[in-house]
Amino acid sequence: MKTVGLKKLADSGSRWHPLAGSRHLALCILTAVVLALAGCASTTDPDAISPYQETAAKRDLVDGAINLNEPLVTESEGTLMGGLLGGLLGSAVDDNSSYGVSIHLGALGGSLAGRYVAAKQKEFSEEVEVVEAITRDVQGKNEHATRTVKAMEVVIAEDRVRLDQIRKARADGKISENRLTEEVAFAERDLETMRQARDAAEGHLKTFVAARSLVLEDSKADDLEQKPEVASLDVEIEALRARIRTMNDLVDELSGAT
Repeated sequence: MKTVGLKKLADSGSRWHPLAGSRHLALCILTAVVLALAGCASTTDPDAISPYQETAAKRDLVDGAINLNEPLVTESEGTLMGGLLGGLLGSAVDDNSSYGVSIHLGALGGSLAGRYVAAKQKEFSEEVEVVEAITRDVQGKNEHATRTVKAMEVVIAEDRVRLDQIRKARADGKISENRLTEEVAFAERDLETMRQARDAAEGHLKTFVAARSLVLEDSKADDLEQKPEVASLDVEIEALRARIRTMNDLVDELSGAT
């Protein structure tokens, strides 16, 4: 009830018994206060679900997926068909001499790994230098994978809490079924981003493993595999493989929660 209305009601008290008018006025004021408090409570309900908002971890997750999806790059050839990581190009390399090297592609034919190693061999004249260059690329992807795993862990924790909240709110009748569906879709979007990051890392891993084999097959040095540079490459490859296993576990965890 507005203040003006209350004043008019008080002014008209001369037609009532003074005590009755005072009680009526007090009752009106009390009712207005209760209604106002009730209105405030409805908008500050601690159990209400706030609108969906992007978090820093979700942004980091997207950045990680983008970084992992970035194609391998060499100074001599530039971008190496990142969309086909780990897969065959569909046709053999017609002219290997165009890379300035003679490379044994073996069964991989026109694979991305073949093109990747060929480009590295064009950049570096020594086989050890090629191995070192590939190792640096693996290290770079490992750094992206490590940051992405950390973001995935935080996002999963956030999504699990929110999913529990919205499902409880739906069970209590505080939100609609459509709202629940929309909220679950947000978590599923995070899940898809995680899958894309994992798939990209797996694609790179396949390329690096195949590249290692190609370098050793094409090597003119019988002891190349025994050199410390190859051992360092193997350490980085295993590290990337371990991070992918962690990504798989995290994808399964969020998949189970959604």
